[in-house]
Amino acid sequence: MPLEFKGQYFSDEKELSIITNTAKQDNRTLCFGLVHISTGDLLRAEVSAGTEIGNKAKEYMDSGSLVPDELVTAMVTARISREDAKEKGWLLDGYPRSLEQAESLERINLRPDIYIVLD
Repeated sequence: MPLEFKGQYFSDEKELSIITNTAKQDNRTLCFGLVHISTGDLLRAEVSAGTEIGNKAKEYMDSGSLVPDELVTAMVTARISREDAKEKGWLLDGYPRSLEQAESLERINLRPDIYIVLD
């Protein structure tokens, strides 16, 4: 099936997937050679590296607030634009978790080939 994506992040030769897991399982075993992209891992890495996005996210996290969808989407977008994700394809783990997050992906024309909910 051909991809319907438009934009700088995608190759129509790679499979792009999202897995949402309602149970706390380790989705890394389900990656099938795709780059595993966990929003929790991304947040921790950005905060640890002291990046601009990480510092903004840390302010929300330290106050006990959820990190805004725009910041998380920016992190996800930056990660999937890296060479390994372009070459191998990717799997988003734990994102989107809400209609608003899904809509933020839609606004940047990010549509996966496959969406799987593990229950």
